[in-house]
Amino acid sequence: MPDCDLIAQVALQKLEGLPKTGKPQPHEWTVMAAIVACDTSGGDPALRVLTVATGTKCLGASLRDPGGLALGDCHAEVLTRRALLRYLCAEANHDVATLKSLPATGRTGAKLLVLPKSDGSVSPAVVTDAHASHLGQETARCRRKPGRGESTLSMSCSDKIARWSLLGLQGSLWSALLAAPLALSSVTVLAPLGVDPALTKVALRRALVHRTDALRVKTQLPPPTVHVLAPDPEVLERLALAPLGGRRVSCGASLAWHDGVAAAGPPFHEGLTGGTGLRAGHARKPGPGHPPCGRV
Repeated sequence: MPDCDLIAQVALQKLEGLPKTGKPQPHEWTVMAAIVACDTSGGDPALRVLTVATGTKCLGASLRDPGGLALGDCHAEVLTRRALLRYLCAEANHDVATLKSLPATGRTGAKLLVLPKSDGSVSPAVVTDAHASHLGQETARCRRKPGRGESTLSMSCSDKIARWSLLGLQGSLWSALLAAPLALSSVTVLAPLGVDPALTKVALRRALVHRTDALRVKTQLPPPTVHVLAPDPEVLERLALAPLGGRRVSCGASLAWHDGVAAAGPPFHEGLTGGTGLRAGHARKPGPGHPPCGRV
């Protein structure tokens, strides 16, 4: 298994090299997530960044589109998984036989966050301003993202990752097509600035692994290894992944990227607006000169 620092390094380098579509403005910051594949068939592990996404916004309950024309959740972990499913579609168009040969643990997941949230941050041992509002909450409970306005129907970051670690990343449709679930073999997280990574790791292992132990007996998927890295403030500020310097506003834009499939086309890159759930440049209520964005 490759070093978790190397997984983080290749994911951050990929983000830095992407076009500016969906990236923060000089006064904004965001959160990123990536899925990195690890190929160990040749001896030394070879890493390949499959997907990268950024985002911090999700829609209030009343703004969700029942027809699926808007994304209800534009958080980074959701968009990077969505990009993975799109990658699988491109791979299927290129070579259906390839899908049946994908191993159950052939992908290494790298989840890179600046501030762990929800159940992963409910820990009496972690006392900082960023976590003070969480003290006293009951752990091992599923919870929705509170938001600053209307409540949402989107589950917390750790709840979603815990579900994917238990059932796989592929979803119900791809479960019928793949030989085995796409399991996360590891989850790598950047600890919050000023917080002991060891304390963050304890909270994340409880939130992502331990509370699903009883259910894991049925799914038979091995739990992912949890890694927590100390953040580098210089890197975080350069990539706009923390409210440092003049970056004080969370970015309303998101990006989703996946690598290209051999001979099937170039990499895919799209920008989205988290406040509307639509692709960048599309209005909430399209008019004659502003066509619908299509199902997202």
